[in-house]
Amino acid sequence: MVIGKSVRSAWVGVACVACVLFSNIAHGGSPSALDENNAGQKDTDPSAAAFDNANDITDTVVVTASRTRTRLSELPQAVTVIDQQVLEEPNQGLGIDEWLNRSPGVFFQNRYNFAQNIRISIRGFGARAPFGVRGIQLINDGFPETLPDGQSQVDSLDLQSLVSAEVIRGPSSVLYGNAAGGVIALQTRDGEGLEPTVHADLGLGADGYKKIGLQAGGQWDRAHGWLSVSDLDFDGQRAHSSTSKRLLNANGVVALGPTQRLRLALSVLDQPFGQDPGALTREQVAADRWQASAQAESLNSGQTVRQERVGLAHEFDLSNKTTVSSYLFRSSRDFEQQLPSSFFPSLIAFQREFYGLGSSAQWVGPNGWRLTAGLDWAKQDDDRQRYRVNDQGLVVAQTQNERQQAESQAAFIQADRQWGDWSLQLGARYDDLRLTIDEFNAPAVGTMGQAFNEWSLMAGASYQLRPRLWGFVNYSEGFESPTFTEIKDLTGGGGFSRNLSPAHAKNYEVGLRAFWPDGQMEASLFQVDTRDEIVVVGAFDGVDIYDNAGKTDRVGFEFGMEQALSDAISWSMAYTYADYRFGQFALDGQSFDGNALPGLPDHTVFSQVKWVASDAWSMFLDALWVGSVFADNANVERVKSYGLVNWRAQYEHDLDDASRLQWSVGINNLFNQAYFSNIRVNANRGAYFEPGPGRAWFMGLTWQR
Repeated sequence: MVIGKSVRSAWVGVACVACVLFSNIAHGGSPSALDENNAGQKDTDPSAAAFDNANDITDTVVVTASRTRTRLSELPQAVTVIDQQVLEEPNQGLGIDEWLNRSPGVFFQNRYNFAQNIRISIRGFGARAPFGVRGIQLINDGFPETLPDGQSQVDSLDLQSLVSAEVIRGPSSVLYGNAAGGVIALQTRDGEGLEPTVHADLGLGADGYKKIGLQAGGQWDRAHGWLSVSDLDFDGQRAHSSTSKRLLNANGVVALGPTQRLRLALSVLDQPFGQDPGALTREQVAADRWQASAQAESLNSGQTVRQERVGLAHEFDLSNKTTVSSYLFRSSRDFEQQLPSSFFPSLIAFQREFYGLGSSAQWVGPNGWRLTAGLDWAKQDDDRQRYRVNDQGLVVAQTQNERQQAESQAAFIQADRQWGDWSLQLGARYDDLRLTIDEFNAPAVGTMGQAFNEWSLMAGASYQLRPRLWGFVNYSEGFESPTFTEIKDLTGGGGFSRNLSPAHAKNYEVGLRAFWPDGQMEASLFQVDTRDEIVVVGAFDGVDIYDNAGKTDRVGFEFGMEQALSDAISWSMAYTYADYRFGQFALDGQSFDGNALPGLPDHTVFSQVKWVASDAWSMFLDALWVGSVFADNANVERVKSYGLVNWRAQYEHDLDDASRLQWSVGINNLFNQAYFSNIRVNANRGAYFEPGPGRAWFMGLTWQR
């Protein structure tokens, strides 16, 4: 493994940080600040109990996204855990980035285009997506939101009832298979341990922002549950950027006995409209950054969505040493979208069924070994149509009418063992993925299929260097198939219009993780070597054209830290250095070897200061700095860096013995910075830019009883 000079310098920085921290942790006493926040959520899982370390620290954070309940301190991979206290801080609630910006290695774009939805990348994976999420596995309440072909959507996430977020940074196909360049696992409230209660929420703000929410639930004997409903309306600062969205999320658990639990999860999304203002050229931005593209308005570009999902999960403790977990889910999605262009067939519609099941068993064996093995199966069935429209948005022809199916089946096994100060983790997974297209418009094409059979491996170890300092090393693999969107051409022509190969990534990382009485930190140095990376080579108003790059190289450094500065003031920060480049890539006789991957900054910094003035008052000041990016593969169009500062305050008081009122107010982009919230990579006509909003206020009111 060859590491560049800049990364060697970063590693020297890690060593310096470690030296500074030794004085804090060498004589560690009480658990870290984050541990204390999780007191009362002690790990009672017998398999995890077998991994108690010599210090017998039981009030530690337990990570479940790794598919084994493992203490964060012992995981040999880079992981960010965001707890309930942070997720309940006052925010506007327009996107998940408001909370996950504090995770190093994670980068967000496209926050304010509700027809394209937020884009997420982890260590560069997912950056090529023009809309939604690709290259990252998204898990919601234990059920997959990522389709077998690798696409994910975030519009159905219930942000107002989140209680836990876990981010695994780096390729993790051994855990979840296709498109696992990283993992985001979210958990919403299920009422466990709560007295029956009701929350009523009202949010108002600039640019027509209005959000109404209602939450209710709690614990009743052997059952607990939580229901959350919300209604969002938002006009946005740019022309033609408004949205309306209604969401229902329910999560409940019933104990079937002392050893069994059954979980039911239900979500319903109704988005009558989410407008797409399109991207602008530099000249258009200079003339009026708040305008929409001309065809966005003439075609009334945007999307409508209706989605329902229901899932069942069962947990069965067969003995003190064996636990079996199973899940079953089904999701349906009706979707229609008009892209902001009439130069190609730009009206898209599909009706989707997505369903799956899986089961895993965990067994604590002799000599401290813990084995986890399981099976996953999922199927995606899309009835997809595409139409050409004229300049007035009237349909003039149908160019696509086909059934797209993706089916995946997988088997995996993991082995963990701890002895002394060492923890070891090994894993292997086999995936069988099949993509099929039945073309109805072109009978001569008929049925076409592609099959991918992939092995993924992982090996990692952590070592306790000091009572509260751990070092870890990890090797992991990932593969990423082309999605159905990527293998089609602009006309929506029949069958597999493009010949794309899956991308394969190898991830090497080494890091440090420390806890001390009033803080914690994690630092990691990584290198990711990818062959056949799927990259954007051209774009037309929301539709990208893809090809395989021969090789890409990613090296980087990630650092996250939390520190209580006093009884009233705490500070947290996340820093990412990223050097992501084409190793071997040529197109139409032009070589891009050595060029930076477009759309990804080389530096990002997030920092927050929290001041708890009293039991009633608290205040938050956070800043995000994003380095410059290139908008094209040739690295000709550079987009300058920007910094944003946001301010929020919260006041709580009791109305009587049974009810409580919470007020909050905030200002986003406090200094009215002009910036771009999204860059459309390699866009035609130089229309790369989607301007982000200027200064905007919001307020919230929550009544709880």
